[in-house]
Order: sequence, then structure tokens, then C-alpha cells
Amino acid sequence: MKRTTMKRKALAVTLSLAMVMTCALSLSMTVFAGSAVYTDSGVYSGGTATQDALATNPDANKASIDVQAKTSGSGDIKYSVTVAWGDMQFEYDYGATWDPSTHTYSGGSSGTPGGGPGWNTDYLDGIKNKITVTNDSNFPINANFGYANTADFGTPTSGYAVNGVFMTNNDTLVGEVTANDDNPTSFTTPTLALNTCITELTSGDKYYSQNPPNEGVYVGSVYFSLMGTPARGLAMTTMQSVGTITVTITPATSVTSKTKA
Repeated sequence: MKRTTMKRKALAVTLSLAMVMTCALSLSMTVFAGSAVYTDSGVYSGGTATQDALATNPDANKASIDVQAKTSGSGDIKYSVTVAWGDMQFEYDYGATWDPSTHTYSGGSSGTPGGGPGWNTDYLDGIKNKITVTNDSNFPINANFGYANTADFGTPTSGYAVNGVFMTNNDTLVGEVTANDDNPTSFTTPTLALNTCITELTSGDKYYSQNPPNEGVYVGSVYFSLMGTPARGLAMTTMQSVGTITVTITPATSVTSKTKA
């Protein structure tokens, strides 16, 4: 009996220790990242109290707490735009060559009607002079085009300098180059307005759309040609760099958020 009593006491002590440890583990501590202490004096009168510091420093009883944030993931909008282009090589044919021995002109090989002077249209085949922009972004974009000469084409005999022209229809471009090769500044450079590709989306997916153009137009092309009359006698018998085309991509405006049906 005595031994039994001792065992029961030992068990009671063990249980008590376990309860104390459990209570200790259940307690939690609040760790503060920062703190501010406000001290001031005041006067109590008529049921209200005043703060002396407010008279000279209205901000004395304000605590400034820095707020921080971060983002995760790739964000709501992701841009991926591909620009592809052809050879962009061109030839101006003066149309005839002076022969000093016979005092006559020999015919040229120009692609213009009658073999006269002008830009050889064989280089305007719709592939070599084509620029294609593909928008794989989830947001509509605009593509703008520009051209600047880097070579000196001399003083043009017609009064017009050589320039670059962009059009969305290559047949129209060929016709204008052939008929109006002396007036490169009269054409408006097009802007490609490209939407998100909604054909790859499933029902319920959210997407952005530019209005206009029509939804789903996410690939566009323009065609380029040099135009104008260079000075005669330029020694450019092989292809060389004469200018630079720039393609500028910007987010579209007048964009609305939609859900695919």
C-alpha cells in the first residue's frame, strides 16, 4: 500500500508539470516592427483636456508609420511583340547611259514602264520590302514607322530628295512609286493597331481590346520603298547602307477589358 501511494503522488506531480508546460507553450508574444512614444502636458478644465504642444506644433501628436508592399507573379499585362522584315534592298535605275564614243544614250534596265528612270520595281515584290508585326501580348499595341536617310543622295535634279514611303497595300505602293517617284512627302505613314489574339482564349477568359480595329486582328504588315530622285552620277554600283527604318511599339489607347463569351 505504501508503494502504491508513492506511485500515485509521482504521477500527480508529472501531470501537473505537463499542464504547466502546456499553458506556457500556448502563450504567444507580439513582436512589433516599430513604435513611437508621445509625451505632452495638458490642462483639465470644464470636462475637457488640452494639449500644450498643439499650440506650437500641430504634428507633435502624430506617429508616422512606414507602409511597405510587394507584388508577385508577372503582373496583369505582359508584352511580346515580334517585328520581321525582308531584305530591304532597292535600286534606282537612271534609265540610260551616255556613250562618249557614239554621242548617244543606251537604254537602261529599269523596271519602270518604257525602261525610263526610276526605282526598279523588281525589288518591290511584297516579300523583300515587307515588314510584319505580330502582337502576342495580352494588351493591344500600336506600331508606328519612320525612315531617315544616312547616306547623301546628292542634290536631286527634280527638287525632291530621296525618302522612304510605307503603305499597307503593296500593289498601291508599286503604282505610286512608278507614277510619283518625285513626290515622296505626300503620303501618310500608316499605324498598325494590333489587338490581343482572342482566338486562343477559352470561354470566361478576360482580355483587353482596342476599339477600333476589329477584335482578333493581332498581325499586321506594311510595305516599304525608297522614293524620289537621287542626283545623277552617284557611284553606288553595289548595295550599301543608305538609311534606317524605325519601328516604335506603344500601348494602345481607348482599350476596354472584356470577357470572352
